[in-house]
Amino acid sequence: MHKMNDRTPFAGGPDSLVDGLDLRSYQDWLVFVERLKKLIATGRLRKIPALKVKPQIDEEWYVEEKTGNIFFYRIPEDRPTAEWKKVEPFAPPEPESPSRNVLDLDLTSLPFGRMSRSEALSLLTRLFIMRGFGKIEVVPCPNAAAVGDPSETWVKDLKSGTVFRLIEGNGEDDSLWEPVRQSELYKKMQ
Repeated sequence: MHKMNDRTPFAGGPDSLVDGLDLRSYQDWLVFVERLKKLIATGRLRKIPALKVKPQIDEEWYVEEKTGNIFFYRIPEDRPTAEWKKVEPFAPPEPESPSRNVLDLDLTSLPFGRMSRSEALSLLTRLFIMRGFGKIEVVPCPNAAAVGDPSETWVKDLKSGTVFRLIEGNGEDDSLWEPVRQSELYKKMQ
């Protein structure tokens, strides 16, 4: 991943706004936002009304003043979902992407594996919302009484019946999101 501080000048244009960045990374997303702000502040980019009949609330559209090129930015609900791309306004519309609404998703659609502390907090927020709408239920964790263990949250996806856990670590990339193995569920029921 590319890291940049405020003293590193960004000489590129909108086409290279995401060069060297992974928008799934919170730090890279912050660099992207700073680059975007600089292009707007210098007058190279200007925000315009959406070029879609039904724009989403999390979309922003920009025009590059020099070339007239149009760019699309999807503001992330949580950091790993940001999107920046050049668009052709007169091209046929792209097929609708899968819903980004947290209520339309089930837990099986979320990527598993290690994550940063900020990503874990974002996931906890999503789980809280899904629980409030009856999409998931919290399952008691069998390790809850263990002293010195990182915080562990178990939830059951009511659509798929699958149980998942979020193990929150103390370090920056220490958290883990994964499905619970059947053998562990069996031990829990005994």
